[in-house]
Amino acid sequence: MANWRGELGGGGLLLTGAWSYAETELRNVVATPPQLAALDPEYALFGVEESNTLTDAAPRTRAQFSANWNNDRWNLLARVQRHGSARRVFNFGGGFEPEQLYGAEWQLDAEAEYRFGTRWSVALGGQNLTDEYPDLSSEDINYFGNLPYDVLSPIGSNGAYWYTRVRYTF
Repeated sequence: MANWRGELGGGGLLLTGAWSYAETELRNVVATPPQLAALDPEYALFGVEESNTLTDAAPRTRAQFSANWNNDRWNLLARVQRHGSARRVFNFGGGFEPEQLYGAEWQLDAEAEYRFGTRWSVALGGQNLTDEYPDLSSEDINYFGNLPYDVLSPIGSNGAYWYTRVRYTF
């Protein structure tokens, strides 16, 4: 992560950039106890789906750049994020283990806040302003159309989100 502070247009500017890479490795996975395996030899307490959720279902790479400018009255924020691709594996039993690769996603957020004095401010902002959605899940894993997007998507499945805020500080 890197930060840079400076003066611009009668206010302070803060630029922030961050990049991360995360790789998870599983070690010492305990086998299913013999008592449960005796009930159903195919049953696994910690199987391929659980393993995938911890290792590959979240993006390995993430990047973010933000710019925040403020003065006595205004605070302006813009942020762009990139979430890398992810691979999901499901286990529906009977050897049916569909998988899907979800592509990388970009997200743009912004907010403008105006302070009326020392106590009151009003803000208008939004998240995912470009109204991006994750890749649609395949027919094998969308539960008959009821879950068109994967619940683990880093950008969510609701598209753009706009908000206003009135703040009183005491």
